[in-house]
Order: sequence, then structure tokens, then C-alpha cells
Amino acid sequence: MAARRGSPSGRLRRPTGLPRRHRSYTTYRDTIYNFNLLLLRDWSDPRLPGAVAGLEPGHLRIPGGTIANYWDWNRGGIIDGSPADHRLRDIPYSAAQRGITGATLDAVAPTFRASGSEAIFVMNVLTSSLRSELDRIQQAVDAGIRITRVEIGNEQYFNLPNDTLRFPRPADYATLARTWAEAIRGRFPEVEIAVIGWIDMDRARAGNATRELTWNQALIDRGVLSVVDAIAFHPYIEPRETRSTLLRTPAEAAAEIAYHFDFSRAQLDQAVLRDLPPDLRFWITEYSTAEFNGTPVVGGTWVQALSNLGRALIYADDGRV
Repeated sequence: MAARRGSPSGRLRRPTGLPRRHRSYTTYRDTIYNFNLLLLRDWSDPRLPGAVAGLEPGHLRIPGGTIANYWDWNRGGIIDGSPADHRLRDIPYSAAQRGITGATLDAVAPTFRASGSEAIFVMNVLTSSLRSELDRIQQAVDAGIRITRVEIGNEQYFNLPNDTLRFPRPADYATLARTWAEAIRGRFPEVEIAVIGWIDMDRARAGNATRELTWNQALIDRGVLSVVDAIAFHPYIEPRETRSTLLRTPAEAAAEIAYHFDFSRAQLDQAVLRDLPPDLRFWITEYSTAEFNGTPVVGGTWVQALSNLGRALIYADDGRV
């Protein structure tokens, strides 16, 4: 990375991040990365379908990641009130976030039709039911959304209160996932199905290591991998420079990106993946950097953008992905 013209030689000018307008979540024009349905307040904007079509996306994942665990398609937003089923605790979203509605299937369908993209549908295994989720897939198809892939849940391996209440052991998720996969196959035989797998972030989580480390083995033991097409991973990386205040020079930025590339290759060769069936496909449905301590160093900078671009090429070069 060359120093920018007009800056001191060998040093990065501040700010190193993307322009502030690109971090706003008020309109679709200002949202450029890790976008999900909760971040767009007006799905009736007639410019939206054409804007998305201009990006030529092959697939769009709906409703997104973690929000899928609390998504109500009838509201077009996060479920209202406390979870009624499974004795779950409070919803981890603010009242303002729960007040954002309108992203119903009928509302998002024009964007899919205009872009021609296929949908990866994330099923809500935490606060919905199998019957309801199957009906929502049918509703989406009827609205003109081409659902070709389905994920059964999102990151249930984490040691979060609601996930552990709903699925106390990895085997509990695996058992449910097999039941759901067989039901999906029976009703939508052409759809490809993935269960949620775990891949190491090289990050210690107190009280969570056992759940994570035994997650994939539970999928094997319960036989769910024999009835699905793929296993979905979210290979986030914690940047090496998390404890620095900034990446100060182009050399430091280049070294950080190289670390991300090396670690991405190592992630795909982890011991927890070696016992998986050799013909099982890997879906990478989320990936990026993840920073947990203080102000992000990499997040929102061009280092993150270049890292994610290069990692996409690494994944595309792996025959399992």
C-alpha cells in the first residue's frame, strides 16, 4: 500500500476509515457493507430495486444474520415483546430497533425480482416454528423470490442465554436440524440445505469452548450431515493489531492483511473440520473481522475492505466452498 500523495512518507493519513457518509444506515445509498434488513427503513423507495440490481448480486441472504433468530416476517422486523416460546429471555434488541418494521416478504420481493438474484433463506429456529418457517418459504416463492438455499438457524453454537436455553447441548440443535432438514426436503425438494457449523476464530470465550469444540461432532453423531447438502461457516477473524490505536504505516497495514490471508487458509484446515464428510460442501455465509476490545482498529478501514476481498478469493479457490 503506497502512501497517499501529500502525506508524510511511509505514514497513513487520518482518517484511515471509509468516509463517514458510508457508515450511515439511514438510506440504502449509504450502506455498503454487512447490510441486513433491519438497516433499511423504507422499502417502498422505487429506486431501491434498480440500485440493488446494479450491483449484480448472485445471492442475497435474508433476513440477515443474528436478526434471523428473532425475525417475524409478518411484521417485517424483530418480534414484538418477549419471546412467547421455549422459555426464552428478553430480546437482545432495543425498543427502537423493534420498532423498525416493513421488511415483509412482499416488500422485499421487488428487489429480488429486479436483481434476478437467488435467495439464501435463514430459518428462525430460536423464536419461530417449523410450520411457520416452511409457510414463510412458500410465501416468499409465491411473491417471486427465488429461494435456492436454506440455512437452518444462525450461530446457535455461541454461549448466549437464549441459544443455550433453546439448545442446551449441541446435540439438541443437531436433532432439531435433522427434523427440519427432512421437512424442508419433503416440501421443497429442489432447495439446497445447510446446517450451522463452527469454525475457530482463535479467540477464547470463557465457558463456551466445550460447546464450540463439540458442535461439529454433534452434527456427525446425530446424522444430520447425511440429510443436508452443506455446512455453513462464519469465519470471522480477530485482527492481530486490536490493541493498537491505529495501523500507523503502509507496512503495518500490509502485514495485517497478510495475517488475515494466512489465518483464513489455516481456518479451512482446522482439526474440527477434518472429520466432516469429504463430499460435504462448505458455505461461507458471513465473514469479516471482529473486534471486541475498545475502538476498532481495522473495522471500517480500507484494510478491512482489502482483507475481505482477498479472503473471498481464498474461499473461491477452495473446492469445498
